[in-house]
Amino acid sequence: MKELRAWLVDTIMPAEATRPFPTEAFCSTLCRKTTPQLGRLTVKAEQLNTAGASSLTDFKAAAMAERDRREVAGMGDRFAEQQAAVPPPVDSSLVDAELEVLCSYDLDGQTTAGGQQKKANLWCACRVLQVSDGTALQTSPTTGKTLSKPVAVGFVLLHWYANPEMGEGEESEEWVALLPKKWNANQVQSWRRNLEA
Repeated sequence: MKELRAWLVDTIMPAEATRPFPTEAFCSTLCRKTTPQLGRLTVKAEQLNTAGASSLTDFKAAAMAERDRREVAGMGDRFAEQQAAVPPPVDSSLVDAELEVLCSYDLDGQTTAGGQQKKANLWCACRVLQVSDGTALQTSPTTGKTLSKPVAVGFVLLHWYANPEMGEGEESEEWVALLPKKWNANQVQSWRRNLEA
């Protein structure tokens, strides 16, 4: 870790101040080999150069479309791929963090062949309001009274944003356990950073 930080501070950051860095990774496509030459390019050579640039644009567009198609089909997740390898600590440093939690929803009017209610897991946006240190108290959702039993360590108070598409027109708050083993996973109550916030 120390070596990587030294490389960042001593090499990459000074270089970034003296020259522009690409905003995206280089994408290699078939193109005409550049060789020493005299005079101007022929019309055919210019056409090949133009075709190469055009094919790169088309290739990127096709790649993005294929990625979108695969994600809709449940294969891959660009946001999951950008998450840190280890979860952040569930402590006061997490307050005000924008997260996503994987929630299960019943699909209205849709049943399986066996007559069971169909469900779908969707990532829902939320913000951390408070992290329990073992002494935090919660209120009853039905009576509004403060409960005597404190909220356990590892629970956070989440502010859920409205989700009209799933019939949730109002924002709400709820204590939820953020388990390290469910960081960036693919099961209900998995959690991750909201990279779009």
